[in-house]
Amino acid sequence: MSKLQIKNLRNKETIVQFVKYVIAAGIATLFDWGSYYLLYNLFGIHYILSVVLSFVVWLVVNYVLSIMFVFKKSRHKKGKEFTLVLLISLSALVLNMLCVWAFANIFNAIPFIANNTLVVSRNLIPLFAKITASVICMVYNFILRKVFVFS
Repeated sequence: MSKLQIKNLRNKETIVQFVKYVIAAGIATLFDWGSYYLLYNLFGIHYILSVVLSFVVWLVVNYVLSIMFVFKKSRHKKGKEFTLVLLISLSALVLNMLCVWAFANIFNAIPFIANNTLVVSRNLIPLFAKITASVICMVYNFILRKVFVFS
């Protein structure tokens, strides 16, 4: 990342965009978490596959909200813009899956969490892991979209 790109991430417009992105991503993330919870807890789909499927829901909702409310200008035509967003999002999906796996294992190793009756009875450790991973991936997505897709 060049000094100009870093400077652009610090300006007032970027801060406003980040706040808007947090709102848009927050809405998309509610769809993501909801679909993840349904797929994993109600339908019994493996938690990693549930991450992938809920990601598709998140991608569509996030992209639509981002182009409507957050990023007004793109340096690229729509086809290339969506392809770049998709590639960035796919890399975020990989990061998300790694984080969910790592955090699920970490949370399972913390006695207060792993021995909590409510957490265990409702099988909430993967959901806690998903929430933690989502925060990391939101920041990752914003920075890469801001730098490589939208100006």
